[in-house]
This record gives sequence, C-alpha cells and structure tokens, in this order.
Amino acid sequence: MARRLSGLLPIFSLLLLARWAAAQPEHAQAATAQPGSPERITLGQAAVPLNGPWKFHIGDSPIDPRTGQPLWAEPDFDDSNWETVDLTPKQGATDPIAGMPGYVPGWTARGHAGDWGYAWYRIRVRVDVPAGQSTALAGPDIFDDAFQLFANGSLLGGFGNFNSRQPIAYYSQPTMFILPNAGAASGSTQVLAFRFWLASNAFLLDGPDPGGMHGAPDIGEVGAVRLAYQAKWLNLIRPFSAGAFVAIVFGLLALMAFSLLFFDRSDSVYAWMGLLFLLTAADGGILILSNSGQLLSIPGGNLLNSIIDPLSDATWVIVWWIWFGRGISPRLP
Repeated sequence: MARRLSGLLPIFSLLLLARWAAAQPEHAQAATAQPGSPERITLGQAAVPLNGPWKFHIGDSPIDPRTGQPLWAEPDFDDSNWETVDLTPKQGATDPIAGMPGYVPGWTARGHAGDWGYAWYRIRVRVDVPAGQSTALAGPDIFDDAFQLFANGSLLGGFGNFNSRQPIAYYSQPTMFILPNAGAASGSTQVLAFRFWLASNAFLLDGPDPGGMHGAPDIGEVGAVRLAYQAKWLNLIRPFSAGAFVAIVFGLLALMAFSLLFFDRSDSVYAWMGLLFLLTAADGGILILSNSGQLLSIPGGNLLNSIIDPLSDATWVIVWWIWFGRGISPRLP
C-alpha cells in the first residue's frame, strides 16, 4: 500500500502544478485590470484640544431668577471683562506628582495665589462635523478638585459631589460628555462653561500650583473624542498600576504568613508578618480605589492613609524586633 501511494505522488504533483499554471493568467489579469485604483480613505473624524483662549473669573456665579441656573453658564452672558487664560502647555511640561504630560499651572500660579473655592472658565466654540455625526468633549485629565460642565446654559454633568454645602472632591480622572444638538447641522456654536471647586486644603495636597484645569479638554467627533478619552485613562493607569501589583502580591504574602500559624502557633512573628503584609496590600488597594472611579474621596483616602501608614511603620519595627531580638538583652529597647 505504501508503494502504491508513493507511486501516485508524482502524478498528483503534476496535476497540482498544471492547475496552478492555468490559474496564473487569471490572477495576473485581475491584478492588472485596474493598475491605478486608489485606496479609499475617509477623513473628518478628529478631536482637538481646547487650549483657548478661555475666559476666567474667580468666585461663584449668581443664580438667574428666570431660569434658576447660574448666570455665568448662560450663552448670552457678557464675559468680555473676564481674564483671558491660555491652556497651551509648555514643551515637555509634566505633572509634578504623577509625571503625566501636558501639564499647565493652575489659577493660584496665574495671579490668584491663596484663592480657593469656586472659579469659572468659559469659551465659545464652533464645531463643524459631517452631517449625522455627534460632538463630544473629553474633560481635562488633571484638575483641582471638582467641576461641573454647562453647555449653552444646561448642566451636562461633572466630576465630584456637589450635593453638599461644600463639594466632595475625588482624585482627578478622565471624563467624557456628549454635547447637545447631537447630529445637528454642521456649524452650531457651543458656549461651554466649567464651574470649578478648589478645597481649602489643596495647597497641602495638590502640588505647588493648584486650581482649575491643568490641561485642556478635547472636543470633536464622538468617536475621536472617545479615543482621546481612552488615551487619558491609559496615561492615568500607567503611573498607578503599581498599586494593583502591590495589593495582589502582598495580599498573597499575608495569606502565606497567616497560614504558617497552623504549623507553629508558638511563634507570634508569623501573625505580625501577616498583619504587615496585609497593611501594605491595603495601601496599594487605596491607591487603586482612589484612581479608578468616584469610590473613595480625597478626604477619605487621606484619612485611611494617615491610619495605615503609621500602623505599617510600627508593625515593621515589631516584626524586626521579634525576628532578631531573640537572645538580646531586654534592656536594649
């Protein structure tokens, strides 16, 4: 049987070679039928940074008695006497805390040193997009401390909790908003107004120049803005991804240390080591919770860190003392 199959191999090879040769002219004709046919590329989906010029005013807006909305958010409000702010970053400027690119100083470095509380940014933009497409805006990825966004006088959303007397701030994260009149005719004008809140303790926690936007928002077609929004999340994840590694690794180490108590309950060092690893894992978990959503506010995260960090330092001392302190004179402490 093997000889029969081996004898048929040359025949099968000739048949395949003949079929391939017969097919070549057809392929060649198809390839040369349209020698100059171009690739079809569709353009027009883009997002650009809103560097400005922005109109800026320190303080909070009065309420319009007619609409019940902030007067400074209305599209026909006259802001010609406001300050002008440019959010174009300097070449190579980075965030002094996390090292993120495109950083610009806050309002405390622009003539308002020591001013905390509310402040407003306003800008008029005209966005031309193809018919049937939507317009969106990706908020600044670095800001202090909370904000609300208004478009043509209507509140679109924001970042932070504004339901209390003083807004509750969270660590800044990327945001995205679909602008009104989605799918409307090209050339519609949008009046965008940001209402920012800066906490009084920001001068201790938010770096040397807190206040407002530390980078320009991006505006454009919704698909392109979504890509910019995702890129901002990647820039945020990179510097803080070590927190997830710390939480997982030291959480597993804590389980391993506590499991050693089943083999030797007489040695307390295993319990202290487990507690130390657990506190270290919690420290990494706080970093992730603080930067992955509005789950842990800035005051809450600072409170937990103020508790965990000194406990972790004290536990380190106890672990090393128990591990190396056997046989040492009790007077040494």
